[in-house]
Amino acid sequence: MSDSTMPQPMTSMLGSLNMLVNRALSELFPFYTGDNSLNRDKTGAAKKAKKKGKKGKKGGKKGKKGGDKAAAEAESPDSPAATPVEAAPAAASSGVPERDTEYKCSVALRLNAMIKKQTDFADAALYKSPLDVANAIAAKLAEYPETEGVVDKVEVVPPGFINFRVATSFLVRELRNIAGTGKVAPPAEVKPVKVVIDFSSPNIAKEMHVGHLRSTIIGESISRILEFCGFDVARTNHVGDWGTQFGMLIAHLKDEHPNFVDNPPNISDLQAFYRAAKARFDAEPDFTQRAYSEVVALQSRSEESLKAWNLICEVSRVEFQRIYDRLQVTTHEKGESFYHDQLADTVELIKERIPLVGTFTSGEDEDAEAIKERRDAFAAEVAAQTSLDNSVLAEDNGALCFWIVNPREPNAPPKPLIVQKADGGYTYATTDFAALKYRLDVEKADWILYVVDSGQASHLECIYKGGQHMGLFSADDKRVEHVGFGVVVGEDGKKFKTRSGDVVRLVDLLDTAVEGAEKLVRSKLDERLAKIDEQLAAGELTEEEAAAAREAESMDDAEIRKASDAIGHGCIKYADLRCNRLNNYMFSFERMLDTRGNTAVYLLYAYARMCSILRVGTERLSSVLDVDAFFAASAATGAADLILTHPSEQRLAFTIARFAEEIEYVLETLLPSRLCELLYDLSTAFSEFYHHCKVVDLDDIEVSKSRLLIVRAALTMMASTFDLLGVEYVGRL
Repeated sequence: MSDSTMPQPMTSMLGSLNMLVNRALSELFPFYTGDNSLNRDKTGAAKKAKKKGKKGKKGGKKGKKGGDKAAAEAESPDSPAATPVEAAPAAASSGVPERDTEYKCSVALRLNAMIKKQTDFADAALYKSPLDVANAIAAKLAEYPETEGVVDKVEVVPPGFINFRVATSFLVRELRNIAGTGKVAPPAEVKPVKVVIDFSSPNIAKEMHVGHLRSTIIGESISRILEFCGFDVARTNHVGDWGTQFGMLIAHLKDEHPNFVDNPPNISDLQAFYRAAKARFDAEPDFTQRAYSEVVALQSRSEESLKAWNLICEVSRVEFQRIYDRLQVTTHEKGESFYHDQLADTVELIKERIPLVGTFTSGEDEDAEAIKERRDAFAAEVAAQTSLDNSVLAEDNGALCFWIVNPREPNAPPKPLIVQKADGGYTYATTDFAALKYRLDVEKADWILYVVDSGQASHLECIYKGGQHMGLFSADDKRVEHVGFGVVVGEDGKKFKTRSGDVVRLVDLLDTAVEGAEKLVRSKLDERLAKIDEQLAAGELTEEEAAAAREAESMDDAEIRKASDAIGHGCIKYADLRCNRLNNYMFSFERMLDTRGNTAVYLLYAYARMCSILRVGTERLSSVLDVDAFFAASAATGAADLILTHPSEQRLAFTIARFAEEIEYVLETLLPSRLCELLYDLSTAFSEFYHHCKVVDLDDIEVSKSRLLIVRAALTMMASTFDLLGVEYVGRL
């Protein structure tokens, strides 16, 4: 399906319309600098069109015996591969509503109120109502030659809305670009920069669990979208591979496997190993003291301690990689240990650039109540010197504290982050400042993303603000932000756990999803084969036709396994990504594996159906048209054979052409859920198109050519969007 010819960058319909409307506003109302309030119309125009179409269809029950029956089957994910191109004939124009407007602008409502307050606006008398303002904007747009190439319908409706319909010529141009090359290009207006994205970040010596799911899936998808748009992306896995817990693990390793240097043990269950070490750490004072000694030895780079540490880390890396391979995730490890040697310099930089405003020391013989009273007074003095524009340092019994006001909570008390402990050790905050400095100074990042759960928002905002006060970056030329997300909850609304109350292991989650997907694939395959037998028994198929249908439907175990993996892993990814990441996400296998609605299963079957349409169409047209050669030649001709005459074709084309603006929206908001919405809308629009438009007609090859190109464009768009979401797809299910 692909061709070496590269497509032209896509043009955003919303972006093009925005430029025209903004131009009109600046010429008519030079005092106005606000938003133009232009948005896609989501008021249900498409749904209303569908309902009207159903009401307007003629033929009633009679239509079910012919093409309508095939079309209805095509809308089901269980349709046999042999039926798709036996599609319904094109509906009569009287039965299919014309395309409705697709964008709406409400700026006239706001402008009308503002005009009344503009005492020096000479044309104020011309505008008595929002309708006057809207009509003036519409008239100004009609003066621009470029408008005709973007919209072909501009209507003003009370009380002052302006509605737009995208020009069919615009849609044809965008679809020809995709169908001709079999590829999709990013929007033309994107300006790529260097991005560091921190995501996944599991802890060494612990198994990945459901809590790591969202960061891994969301981070992977955002990385793919950025890379698709040409950004230079450094995928960073900030694993927890340093700290006190490693002293505990190394001490336990030495006790259990004293000859580990010459004979490394095979620690197959690192989670059990961790629990055993933790139990000893909590119960055996002597072991606890040795664990602390091992931390010191590790930080001093003791050769034996480093070998033990590396052995433990490598066991975890192998397990992590198995998960990443299954989820098709790519990330590069730069854990806490990577920054260890930079921590002393980081603290010195903090001391150099942030003023020390006070020191608190408690007396050895001072009672606890007196210490608390004096510390509270000291904290109040320090807080009084801390503001959004000014962070300070203060010492508390030898610990160095970085006092920072969280910009998201400017009225809350400032948060002191310990950057150096009284014993000279460092903290997670120290590592975070060191990592921020490294990403800016060494990796030269223009944009840094932290894909971390929303519970860390306060801490991260303080790190960013502290980094600015240290002079690491300016918010005017660098973009450093937290990509937060809610927790995974069960159907009871509580954190998702096993029945015994344990955290759910990620590997168990994936296995369960694939098992459920395999049952689904096998049951649907059995249903389709049973349907062929019924058709044979009813005389609807000959023995030869039934044999051919069975062969077309059959799947060997390898194909079933591949399809099950795609659905199982895809349903988990998609169910997560389709939700607004800022909300908690309810985990339900039953919903994920539903063949109806906005689920990965439904969409994957829709994709397989499109593939089937092209396969069967190619076979049916083989006597009159070499479809593969036609597609190859389309790159050179610019897919000139593609035309859009039927309203259902145009609505499908509009959905495909939305890709550019949705990508721009995701780049601005970092909400991949918008691409999930696009996928579902694309599948719905394709079903409507297929219901009304006969794809292959041996009596009209030119129409067949055009509609095969439309199918190719839809298929290409769907595959590309799946790729950006990280959802695997297959051509047969």
